[in-house]
Amino acid sequence: MSVGSSEVAEAVAPPARPIRVVMVVNERAPEGNMVRRAGVFAALLAPEFDVEVIETPSRPLLSSLRAADLAYVIDPGRIGFPAALAGWLAQRPVVVEMGDPQGALYRTQGRGLLSRTAGEFIDWLVVHRAAAVVLRGRGMADVLPVRVPWIEIPDGVEVDRFVPGADGELRKTLGIPPDGLVAGLAGSLRRGRRREGIYGWDLVEALNLLRDQPVWALIVGGGEGVPELQRRAEALGVSDRLIIPGYTPHSEMPRYVAAMDVCLSRQTNDAVGRSRTTAKLPEYLACDRYVLATAVGGAAEVLPAEMLLPYEGSLDPLHPARLAERLRELVPRQPELRRGAGTRSIALERYAYPVLAQRLAALMQRVAA
Repeated sequence: MSVGSSEVAEAVAPPARPIRVVMVVNERAPEGNMVRRAGVFAALLAPEFDVEVIETPSRPLLSSLRAADLAYVIDPGRIGFPAALAGWLAQRPVVVEMGDPQGALYRTQGRGLLSRTAGEFIDWLVVHRAAAVVLRGRGMADVLPVRVPWIEIPDGVEVDRFVPGADGELRKTLGIPPDGLVAGLAGSLRRGRRREGIYGWDLVEALNLLRDQPVWALIVGGGEGVPELQRRAEALGVSDRLIIPGYTPHSEMPRYVAAMDVCLSRQTNDAVGRSRTTAKLPEYLACDRYVLATAVGGAAEVLPAEMLLPYEGSLDPLHPARLAERLRELVPRQPELRRGAGTRSIALERYAYPVLAQRLAALMQRVAA
């Protein structure tokens, strides 16, 4: 096989028995995106594949791998990388799925030299040693020198759960007036090295520039960055138009996305941002929402030009002003946006899990063969 996504996507004849796959997830949270992704893939790949999903590897992992036809590691981090090593030790082909370049991610998070060096070593070993690599964002192939066969399988969405339909009742419960334009986003609100690194900081700053407009901010998520956003909103005098419900189960997320008129997706223009799709973008699109995204990574490949905003470097101080300007333009279109933006077709074509599972099945059949 030559290196490239088209080569590894070719289908081969189905095996006489189910292919046994041990799928290890580098995530401990039961509600986490990658745990959910593994579970959906396991269900869709049956009965041609017998997939065992392992969230917290333990001693029996090696014996499970020895009984498997291949190992599939989702994200080579603290849990995933030892699992990949165990797969190689068990002399099984190892497929590694990557959402971020580890070295660049650790650098962005402000980790120490030892962690950054370890991350860069993990990246190097994976792209040289894995039987194949799955990239959740095509841009990572430019960031990392992938030397093994690879394929892009982006973050997916369950299109039967995330469906169009504005949720007026939730907006009423949250205290948003009927004519208010709701700009929203969902994600983990962790505190970064700077306040500007918290997901949603740009929307809070944009509210300050939209005092004369009926724009509301709905930021769905929990984390230690929540008090920081709330304090900033109070200092700016816009806290009355900022709603942060806190941690919300994924089962409730479709209601909150449906309550938004404009969904925001910000990726920084650096190695990490250019490598990503992000799990929330497909969910916004499946709900037929209008999306405003930075022209970086997967969003730049699928969204029309009117939904893209420029972004410079890892921190662009001019971004909130650009965002505020675009939201101001969208205020008169609020009734139209409430009815839908015509973006669900993108989700059905590119991000629906049945579509992604077919690509993954073709890859694993070839690797197992």
